[in-house]
Amino acid sequence: MDRPLKELTIKELQQVAADLGFKEFNSLKTRAVAIEVIVALQKAKAGVPVVPTTKDDFDNWKNKRLRMKAKLDAEPKVQVFVPLEPKEKPGKVFLPVTLNGYRIDVPKGVPTMQPKSVADVIYEHLQLTAVAGQRFLADRDEKVADALS
Repeated sequence: MDRPLKELTIKELQQVAADLGFKEFNSLKTRAVAIEVIVALQKAKAGVPVVPTTKDDFDNWKNKRLRMKAKLDAEPKVQVFVPLEPKEKPGKVFLPVTLNGYRIDVPKGVPTMQPKSVADVIYEHLQLTAVAGQRFLADRDEKVADALS
């Protein structure tokens, strides 16, 4: 069909999906879902990785979390130290870091080797925490320090 997908009826969209090899084309009940499936199928035929569209495709598709784990395992490791909060014991409390569904619990108060991406997330978190806490410090500016002394 030469018309844009948005102009096609649901029956026409189902036929396009069937022509592209989508076996469950009758399950497409709305135009939005049908268009999404068709675009994904077209990308797949062009060799662009896409989210699977059938259960069989899903079974063959690697889990995003596992792909992230493999990527992190391949990254260079750097030493990370997450400071303790008051009354926390070293190695007993963790800072959770989740990237694309893969969670790493980084122990606080103990230097550990972590993937560079995890270290970057921790660094950004600690920087934001430090900046946010600046305005509550007793010595944040001269007027406050003088008033408190």
